[in-house]
Amino acid sequence: MKMMYPKILIRMPSWLGDAVMAMPALSQLRRAFPDSKIFALAPPAVIELISNHPDLDQLLTDDAKGLHAGLRGRLRLIRSLRSERFDLGVLFSNSFRSALLFFLAGVSHRLGYRRDGRGLLLNQAVSPSREKMHQRDYYLKLLQGLPEGQPPRPSPASPAPTLWLLPEERTAIQKAGSLPEKGGGDWIGINPGAAYGPSKRWEPSRFAEVADRLVAAFGARILIFGGPEDRLIAEEIARAMKFPAIPLAGRSSLRESMALLSRCRLLLTNDSGPMHVAAALGVPVVALFGPTDPEVTSPFGVHGILRVGVECSPCRHRICPIDHRCMVRLTPESVFEEAAFRLGQTAERGRPVVFLDRDGTINSDEGYVNRPELLSLIPGAAEAIRGLNTAGFPVFVVTNQSGIGRGYTTREGLEAVHQKLKALLKAQGAHLEGIYSCPHAPDRACRCRKPAPGMIVRAIQDFSKGRIDLSQSYIVGDKDLDLLLAKAVGSRPILVRTGYGRETERKLPSLGLEQVPVVEDLAEAAARILNESNGETR
Repeated sequence: MKMMYPKILIRMPSWLGDAVMAMPALSQLRRAFPDSKIFALAPPAVIELISNHPDLDQLLTDDAKGLHAGLRGRLRLIRSLRSERFDLGVLFSNSFRSALLFFLAGVSHRLGYRRDGRGLLLNQAVSPSREKMHQRDYYLKLLQGLPEGQPPRPSPASPAPTLWLLPEERTAIQKAGSLPEKGGGDWIGINPGAAYGPSKRWEPSRFAEVADRLVAAFGARILIFGGPEDRLIAEEIARAMKFPAIPLAGRSSLRESMALLSRCRLLLTNDSGPMHVAAALGVPVVALFGPTDPEVTSPFGVHGILRVGVECSPCRHRICPIDHRCMVRLTPESVFEEAAFRLGQTAERGRPVVFLDRDGTINSDEGYVNRPELLSLIPGAAEAIRGLNTAGFPVFVVTNQSGIGRGYTTREGLEAVHQKLKALLKAQGAHLEGIYSCPHAPDRACRCRKPAPGMIVRAIQDFSKGRIDLSQSYIVGDKDLDLLLAKAVGSRPILVRTGYGRETERKLPSLGLEQVPVVEDLAEAAARILNESNGETR
């Protein structure tokens, strides 16, 4: 049987982020035509990005600012492409110019979106969907325009965007910035630029503030990424920081930056190409969104996306015509908390810990415990905590204490109660690593009231030297808020029937939490945790 398309030419998107988002479609095309020879045509930066891609046989550069500039340069490129006699051309770029290039180069079958007035230049013009979709899905949908009857068809399922680095590239990163291989904390990347325009950029001084806090909290070392156009911003951030940082913008090649980025434990970034590059390299991302829509351009995977809901966003303006409120209202505190949370989730060699609710889990829930004399431990609670201590599990308390916000007690009163709690536990040989409380009323928008992860973030920050593996940690409580917190941070929930536990147990199916383990009390919860850990010392 004759191969339908022996030679395929793909015009990759011109922006780095879009090129990354097109990777799954590229992989699907290879699955559909495993025996074809696939060429990729792209600007020099994208060619550098996708070098070593296993689904590509050959890379062709479209250097519109150099070799292929002007009429002579375009004719040179057309002649070069025409000599290859391509059977199929797939246009992931949306421009009229790219479709005209494929037409003049004699590409036999040309597939692309019907945009920019280029429909007549395509053999198969696909109308863009009117429904909002992620950019990754936008490229995948284009492949539905391939002719019928050619096995195998591309599958709707596809891998995540992935980039490839050679082993020698990973080991040669000391060349850029004379980076030490040993000693110090983990690398954290900062990407303050955004090629689209200044409306997507957070203030350099705020990046500097958050970077300093990450160094102080985690012992991190800071790398500031970016292209030549970001060099001044990178240096401004480095000067504004109290701790040393290495501004790499404009000082390393794209491949060197990718190798350095792959070694980072986190990238803090605007919505930009490096954001997608980091995600494709498997680096956790905290991304700041303002004028753009994360439902369309967010990094693929489980990452931290921060965005303030303002009436004018998304707007797609390159320069904000008013007060840049979508980015100004992103506070350094909220960005630091999200970064700290992500660092805790991805901590290497992290330890499992146990987070306990207070009222109804450790002590009896008799309304607002606003005085020490009202505090009484649930039978077996101290012994349970002592058993976890002995097994090596760090134990924390995370408790909503809205009585402060409502005026039923004070911070001083809460502290007195917690001192009593510590004393009662100490008397029975048990101790807590820390107690974290949210003092806000339920109607107060905050990031610490369960099921928001703010208290977990603070525990991660304070316990950074030991590091916490949230995926192996437990959250034990008597309310749905405790279970939802566990779900939010990816930890293991356990519901106790003490306190409000029996009432919560009846609601589990309606909450989609029917698989949550339910035990009688904290003593049984601790026994379950120790049994699952196989008694190993932590």
